[in-house]
Amino acid sequence: MSEPDSKWSRLSAALRAQGSHEPVDPNLRPPPGFSTRIVARARIDSRADATGLLLWRRWSLAGACTALLACATLFVTRPNSQPSPQIIPVPTLDVLPTLPQS
Repeated sequence: MSEPDSKWSRLSAALRAQGSHEPVDPNLRPPPGFSTRIVARARIDSRADATGLLLWRRWSLAGACTALLACATLFVTRPNSQPSPQIIPVPTLDVLPTLPQS
């Protein structure tokens, strides 16, 4: 990789010292290949982050599937010692209306 020239180094140092985002000299251009190096560095950093994210997705998905399987197994195999309470009472013959006798 080529090293940046001294103008660019001075410009970046001046901008860091000022905290400004405006260029000091509008005719000053970055050295050739500077943008390519910036993109390459960003891609390397994003790949490093993506590896951790990929592992997180894989393990969280595996954990969710395992938890779902455990819940389904417990639901199917649990003993039903008591019948579930009924919210609406079952009608009996005493509750049904009687038909008029003619």
